[in-house]
Amino acid sequence: MDKPKPLDELLSQAIAATGIDPDDFYANITGDTLSLLTTVAEMPQSEMTSDYAKRLVKIFPSTTLDQWCKENPSRDLTSFLPDWKDPAHNTIQDYMVENHISPEEMASRLGISLRGLISIFADEVPIDENLAQKLSEVCGNSPEFWLKRQAQYDNSLTDTQTAIANACDEIKSMLLEKNRRYGNSALEPVRIFSKSNPDEQIRVRLDDKLSRIASNQDDEDEDPIKDFIGYLILLLVQKRR
Repeated sequence: MDKPKPLDELLSQAIAATGIDPDDFYANITGDTLSLLTTVAEMPQSEMTSDYAKRLVKIFPSTTLDQWCKENPSRDLTSFLPDWKDPAHNTIQDYMVENHISPEEMASRLGISLRGLISIFADEVPIDENLAQKLSEVCGNSPEFWLKRQAQYDNSLTDTQTAIANACDEIKSMLLEKNRRYGNSALEPVRIFSKSNPDEQIRVRLDDKLSRIASNQDDEDEDPIKDFIGYLILLLVQKRR
């Protein structure tokens, strides 16, 4: 495929920010993406619409709608910093939300189990060459983009920040797994014996976990500290309903 005609400054910066050689970038995009970039390259920035901007953000996840769209006259045209501070799986989750893809369907498209997908979201499984290739085929962008995305995130955190992120992801993974197994039992209790509302039932469970923590009651199957934090999150979710 031939490259589009000379790109405007904004588009050139977005491609440069991927860290991929422009020739390699164009060699890895589809005909539809090439057509879009060709249109944008020849378009005055004053004519950029939100629809085009949304499509460009999907191609260049390090960018934002505000940087592309004409409705934001103060957008920064000087650079798209390729210094991602958030995990690559956030881009995967954004893609799923925007395209209304369930976790089960996403796992199927990637050729992995649902548990495998949850492990990616929990940062338990880094993006390697094999996964980068699958992500490229499913979500777009080249494999090199996904590998660079992972590497920059890994290098952006201190040891303490990494430990904090890992601990939070462990809780997230635990809650998602329990919700998948047991449904919304904490937020939507059956109320056979107890008639108290979900908020009060969660507080009772919090008291129980605090009691276990205070008396150092640990067992092989439960971590009362993780469970306590998990119920605090469920209480927050309940209050936001």
